[in-house]
This record gives sequence, C-alpha cells and structure tokens, in this order.
Amino acid sequence: MPNDPITVARVIKPFGLRGRVVVDPLTDFTDRFDPGSILYIDDQPFEVTASRPQRERWVLKFKDISTPEDAETLRGALLQIPESQLHPLPEGQYYRFQIIGLLAVTRDGRELGPVKDVLETPANDVYQVQTPDGELLIPALPDFVIEIDLQSGRMVLEDIDAL
Repeated sequence: MPNDPITVARVIKPFGLRGRVVVDPLTDFTDRFDPGSILYIDDQPFEVTASRPQRERWVLKFKDISTPEDAETLRGALLQIPESQLHPLPEGQYYRFQIIGLLAVTRDGRELGPVKDVLETPANDVYQVQTPDGELLIPALPDFVIEIDLQSGRMVLEDIDAL
C-alpha cells in the first residue's frame, strides 16, 4: 500500500460455510464494504465480492476466500485502506487518527502534552491528554477546544484552569 494504512474494520470471525467473515466496522463510511471494494490485510489486497449489514456489524465475502478454514485465517485481521482513499470530511470535523498525537496547548501557549486517545461518550467525544501531572480529559466542544491545527500539529484549548 503506497500510503499510511487507515484501519476501517476488524475481522471478528468466520461466518457460514462459504468463506464469509463477520467484521466490526471502524468507519462511518460503510461504502468501504461494497462489492468491488479493495481492502488490505498486511498490505495484501482483498476484493469484496458480497456484503450485507448484520446488526452493528457486516458480513463480507472476499474473492479467493471460499472455505471456513480460509476465513478462519483472517480472524482478528485489520482491514485497511490507503490514506489517499479517505473521504473528505466537512470543515471542522476530523478523523480520530488526525487528532491523536496533536500537542495540546493553552490559549497562552503553555504546552500540556499530547492527545493520547479520543474517547466516545453519549454526549460528545472527549480528548485524553497526557500531561506531566497525569491524564487530562477535555470535552470535544467549542467551549473547551479553540482550534485544531493539523498543519502545526497543535490543539489549542481554553485556559486549563477553567477546565
């Protein structure tokens, strides 16, 4: 794969007798699973020949995977695409991988530490920042996050004492 790989699903288990697999999607863009799509496992391309949703998961059939034994070899595999194939997002929205690793700084320039993870909560996402003093949880809301600058690798936050 020419670009950095982006994970879009994880193979959970084989399904049925024809080499299908159940996958847990890690993307909101389920067109990634349409027949004819190419997904990569360890830089090896796999063509989707059939797909269907099953509750929160998907059942996929890949070309050249035709037995339960073949499907079993894919258990736990990450299904990836090249970064160049990402769908553009509306302004002000970001992919999780773009946020993780940004340096969190206050409005006055004080460095807090890197964003270690993005936690999903029912109300809103929360950015987990690793500071020298421990973990800091920042709601992903405009009242707390002033700016996300991917070019400079920084996330500017409201004054930390206000949090």
